[in-house]
Amino acid sequence: MLEEIGHLISYLADSPDLCGLENYKAFDAHDLSGEIIYQTASGQKSLLSLTQGDGISRNLLSLVRKNTAVQPVAIRLGLLSKVSARTAKSIDIAEHVVGVLREWGCVASWVELADAEAVEQFIADENQVNLVLVPLDGKRGDRPPENALEWIKYLDEENSAFQLCSTASNPVYSRHGLAMAILQKAGGVHFSTQPADGDFFKNAWFIGLDLGRGGQREGRIAAIALTAPDGSLKAYWRALKDKTESLPLDVLSHGLRWIMSQAEDLESTRHLILIRDGRCPRDENLEHYKTAMGQRRFTLVEFIKRGTPLMHVGCAEPNPGTILVPSSSPFAAMYACLAPQRGILSGPAKFRTRLNPNELSHRKLGAILTSLCHSATLSYQPAGVPAPLQWSNGLAKLSFSDLQFSGWAHLPHHTVDLR
Repeated sequence: MLEEIGHLISYLADSPDLCGLENYKAFDAHDLSGEIIYQTASGQKSLLSLTQGDGISRNLLSLVRKNTAVQPVAIRLGLLSKVSARTAKSIDIAEHVVGVLREWGCVASWVELADAEAVEQFIADENQVNLVLVPLDGKRGDRPPENALEWIKYLDEENSAFQLCSTASNPVYSRHGLAMAILQKAGGVHFSTQPADGDFFKNAWFIGLDLGRGGQREGRIAAIALTAPDGSLKAYWRALKDKTESLPLDVLSHGLRWIMSQAEDLESTRHLILIRDGRCPRDENLEHYKTAMGQRRFTLVEFIKRGTPLMHVGCAEPNPGTILVPSSSPFAAMYACLAPQRGILSGPAKFRTRLNPNELSHRKLGAILTSLCHSATLSYQPAGVPAPLQWSNGLAKLSFSDLQFSGWAHLPHHTVDLR
C-alpha cells in the first residue's frame, strides 16, 4: 500500500473533478517520538526506542511482561462462575490473571463466588480492594445472556467494580490485557507516558467530552470523563440529551461543574485541559464553555479524526508523535501511533485550540496529546485518540449491547436526564 502512495497523491492533486481539497505546501514537521517517555518501575524508555527492532506491539508486550507496576495494588478477584457453563475455563482465566498481577508486584488472590450470598459478602467487604470477574460464554461484542445481565445490573447498582472476560479467548494470549484493565480498576498503574518536558503535563487534569448513542433510540448520551496525566479514569458524568450533535449550555453547565468539583476534591490547583471530540458545532459556542467553567482558567482543544490528511514519509509511515503544522491553518495534524501491522497506515488526526490561556504551542500540545494516546487504559496498546476521549467515548456508548467500558461504578459518577 505504502509503495503506491505517491501515485495516489499525484492523482488527487491533479484531478480537476475533486473540490474541497486544500494543498498545504508550507508547514513545519516535528518528530516528537524521541521526546515521549514511557516511565516504568525500572526506568524510562522513549517512544522512538519502542518502535525499533520487533516493532512497538511486541516491544510493549515485552515491557509489560518484564516490569513490575509503577503503582502496584492489593486486590482480590471474585470469580462469578455461576454465569458461565465453562467453569474450568473461567477458573483458568482467573488463575492466569492473578499470576500476571503477582508478577507485577501486586498482592493478588481470587475466590470463587458460587452463590448470591457469596457475592453479597464479597462486595460488602471493605477491608480490601475487591473486584468481581464476570466470565461470559461468547465472543467479544456478543450480547450477554439474561442471567449475566441481571448480575451486571446488580453490581452496577451496588457501585461495585467488575470486569467482563470471554471464555472463548485463550488466557495465555489475553492475560496481560485483562490484567491491565483490572489493575486500572483497582487504582494501580503499570506504566505512565509523558512528554520529556513534563512539568506542565503532570500538573494538569484532562477532561474528555463526547457524544454517543448509549443504547438510546431517541436522543444521545453526553459523557464527560476526568482523567489523570497517567490516563487513569478518576470520575465520569453522563447525561441523556436530545438527538443533536452539540453540547448545549445546560449539559455543559451540569457536567463541567460536577467534574470540576471532583477535580478540586483531588487537587484544586491543577490546570484543566478540555478535549472535545470533533469540532464544536456552530451553536456550541465558546461562551457556553466560559459560563459553565465560571472563573476557572482552562484550555479547550478540538480533536478531530475525520477529514485529516494522509501522513507518510516517502513510502513509509511516519514515526508516532509526528506533528505537521501548516503555516496558514489553525489546525495541526498528528500521527499518534503506529498501526499494529507493518506496512499499514494508521489513521491520523488533527487538533486546534479554541481557548489557550497558557499559549501552548502546537508542538507542546502535540506532545501532550501523543502522550495521552499512549496511556494505558483498558489495554497497554496505544490508541488513535487521547485517553480522556477513549474514556468519554466508551462511556457515551455504554449500553447492555456494548459493555466494553462497564464496571466503573465504584468511581465517583453521576447520571442525569436533561432531555
